[in-house]
Amino acid sequence: MPLMEYIEKYYNGNQASFARLTGVQPAQITQWLEKKFIVVNHTIYSPRRKLDV
Repeated sequence: MPLMEYIEKYYNGNQASFARLTGVQPAQITQWLEKKFIVVNHTIYSPRRKLDV
């Protein structure tokens, strides 16, 4: 799921709380959201490149 959806679901949309509990600065969360990171099985992933099918 998209990272923002994950934060909304598990942290009531509180990005600062998510940052604190994951051990990063809030600015890092902003960067992850801008880069469209996703969460799969409670693990954060960053998209690297789109693959041609």
